[in-house]
Amino acid sequence: MLSTLQKHYVVWPSEEDTTRHYRKFDRVVGLVPQSICLYKTYTYQAAVVTREEVELCVKSELESELLWDDYQYFSIIQSVGDEWVASVWVWSAADVAFSNTVTHIIPALAYEFGLVEENRCVVIHQEGDERWVAFIDSGIVSKVIKCKPSLERIISQQINHFSTAVYGEANSSFEGVELRAFDREVPKVSVLSLGKLPVYQDISNPKTFYKPICMVILLGILALIIDYSIIQYKDSRVSDSLTALQSETADLVKIRSQDADTLRVVNAVASLKQEQHQLAHIINMMLEQLPKDVVLSQLTYSSDALVITGKALEPLKVLDVVTTFNGVESARLIGDVVPIKDDDRQAFKMELGIQ
Repeated sequence: MLSTLQKHYVVWPSEEDTTRHYRKFDRVVGLVPQSICLYKTYTYQAAVVTREEVELCVKSELESELLWDDYQYFSIIQSVGDEWVASVWVWSAADVAFSNTVTHIIPALAYEFGLVEENRCVVIHQEGDERWVAFIDSGIVSKVIKCKPSLERIISQQINHFSTAVYGEANSSFEGVELRAFDREVPKVSVLSLGKLPVYQDISNPKTFYKPICMVILLGILALIIDYSIIQYKDSRVSDSLTALQSETADLVKIRSQDADTLRVVNAVASLKQEQHQLAHIINMMLEQLPKDVVLSQLTYSSDALVITGKALEPLKVLDVVTTFNGVESARLIGDVVPIKDDDRQAFKMELGIQ
């Protein structure tokens, strides 16, 4: 997908192409010819100089050594053992001008250095009839030689002795050396990023998105904090409103509780009155309908039951009569009917089920 959004182009200062139109995210690399570059290597002790200080040291070295009033440089700083090694290409700014708008400015030899993966190899760079041989050891450019035709055989011996991995362009050749194609079509991001101009956003480099992503994350966190604050504020308002409402309705709740208690008492009294009225009704019917020989000696009332103790000539007849009373659900004799001495009547005990 990135290859669709971002095309990769390479231009030289001598090229003039006004027909080509580059899109916003296209990468246009301006190559600085090796023929106008000076190549230098600086070494610093890692125990003495930090990585950030190496940049300052290189700039100070160039200012003291160069005669150009206006110059540009490209440096690759790498750690080798206990040392910092800075591979530096420097050129006069007046000698390099691109007719096309470029997003990167990289020396041509450094560009080809970014196309190889081998830590120990040789890169043969060609510009027209001129050639340079770069010896790469431990992943750094240790030596750059401008190759003259008379020295080609000697240099080829040095190359074969140094490494069998020799890179060059597809249409180039070198006497006594077998060239192989570059490992990559586009240089490593670590090399490209060193030549990137500040105005360009390289979407293939994850570091490009660090600031936007951090901003999005910070804005998201800020939005969450604001939402949480609003929720807390609303929750506090609701709690305050609830407290005020509870305070305002406390009297009403108390009155309702008292009304409920009063209603329970009224219902209990009404139920008791109903039971008393029903019991009085049954006793009244006994007085009116029981035979005259019946004598009741004791009435005991409990929930849903009335126990009668007395004597009668025919207790069973009494049982039949009370069964017909309104409000009496059932009637039964409790225990045996006992004859009374010197009396024609019999003692009985009867239980009435009250509806």
